[in-house]
Amino acid sequence: MSFFPWSEEYSVHLRVIDNDHKDLVDTVNALHDGIKGGSARDKIGQIIGNLARYVDDHFVREEGLMEAYSYPNLAQHKRLRLGNPGGVRQGSDGCGPGKNSAFSARLADAPYCRGR
Repeated sequence: MSFFPWSEEYSVHLRVIDNDHKDLVDTVNALHDGIKGGSARDKIGQIIGNLARYVDDHFVREEGLMEAYSYPNLAQHKRLRLGNPGGVRQGSDGCGPGKNSAFSARLADAPYCRGR
């Protein structure tokens, strides 16, 4: 069983966005599996970097569609997203020496950042 299984209750009933959301869920599950399985730090960092890039791409797609279809809550969506500058991207620098993002700091005590 996945750490975070996809559920149809998360669907927005727009295939391109649902597929993005499913891919994001899969990536979060891969990150969880890598951490629990003791994957190397560079592998975990690669997954985090992929997640950050995908999130950026997803928001461009999602907000583009919201704008094209005059989604009434677009401004609120942007405020929520922009209220967390950096988001996942902030942690995409991994957890190696010299890494100092807030996300990396929170991960500093994780087993995969300490090494095994």
